[in-house]
Amino acid sequence: MRALSNRHALSLLALYNPVDPIDEWHQRTRSFYPDTELFAQPAFGLQGRAKRTAQLRSLFELRSWDAISHRNEAMASRLHERLTRETWDAVIVEFAQMAVNLTRLPRGVPCVVDEHNVEYDLQRRSATSSSNPLRRTFLEANWRKVRREELTTWRTFDGVSVTSPRDLAIVQAHAPQTRCVLSPNGVDLDEFTAPAGAPEPDTVIFFGAHNYFPNADGLRFLFAEIWPLVLAARPSTQLRVVGPLPPPDIVALRPPNVTFEGYVKDIVAEVGRAAIAIAPLRIGGGTRLKIVEAMALARPVVATSIGAEGIEVQHDRDLLLADAPREFAGAVLRLLAHPAEAAELGLRGRRLVEKAYSWDTSASRLEQLIEELIERRRTAPQRLRSN
Repeated sequence: MRALSNRHALSLLALYNPVDPIDEWHQRTRSFYPDTELFAQPAFGLQGRAKRTAQLRSLFELRSWDAISHRNEAMASRLHERLTRETWDAVIVEFAQMAVNLTRLPRGVPCVVDEHNVEYDLQRRSATSSSNPLRRTFLEANWRKVRREELTTWRTFDGVSVTSPRDLAIVQAHAPQTRCVLSPNGVDLDEFTAPAGAPEPDTVIFFGAHNYFPNADGLRFLFAEIWPLVLAARPSTQLRVVGPLPPPDIVALRPPNVTFEGYVKDIVAEVGRAAIAIAPLRIGGGTRLKIVEAMALARPVVATSIGAEGIEVQHDRDLLLADAPREFAGAVLRLLAHPAEAAELGLRGRRLVEKAYSWDTSASRLEQLIEELIERRRTAPQRLRSN
């Protein structure tokens, strides 16, 4: 959106977690969204037992938990009001579950849903990987509802933007009449620049939202099966886990030489001083920003195949890929033991990001889709549609 704002006037209506401080985020966002309206969403603040109870109750609803938790009456009303009274060239909805607030599609205005991942596919894969019976039961029921809702959105909207070839194929199979483009996740190349100087030796970073199930599952996998192998061979290695804290049961598992950093003000500096960035993920959808951002900072990356899914990388050229615990630990140890090789791998990753994964490149693809749909709307009979 920041890249689009260089050529277009943008307005933003967004939900936020009322528990989180938003002043700094709001201030930064207003630099490229002068017209910003925020709506507190109580469901985003649910934690622990309260969230589990709400999710279990949703099993008896026709709508998915995603639709229930993202529906905001104040936003829906304000969105309808603005779309009715003001003139717009296009509407972009981030995530299909947010479409629940667009109760009536505007006359003559193309609507695009920007899918960060195909949510039903992500939840389906999560259900097969979960060892928690209650969570597995919930996901097995919920992903089918999400699938119905996502397919309706894809077929009703004028266009869909996805971040990975896998997601593109899924959308095209279910909504062949809808225009769909691949607009991969990217990075701000001016902000994410390779740091000067050498990284701290024997430091590994895993960054992201660790309260997000795929990342939390990755931590369980890392702590139980990979990290002990790394420490056995190289006891000086330190792991920094950066981002929102994972569930308490994972924090309690913390093995030796692991630090939970939580939120950090400067993620560029935090990643830049690490010797290696890792993405030990077993569940995924879309593409992982953490990998693209780490490569932009010329940090060597070790990832699973699913972790790097959707990014056009090649093993031993742009990063190292390893799925089995012993191979993953071996790749980490290899880069720690050979800093020159790690540095060269990081530089090749940076060159790939410069070529294919800048936000300007991604934004241009989304922009082309919108302009095509606007032109198509101008030459087609106008009709009123509802979702």
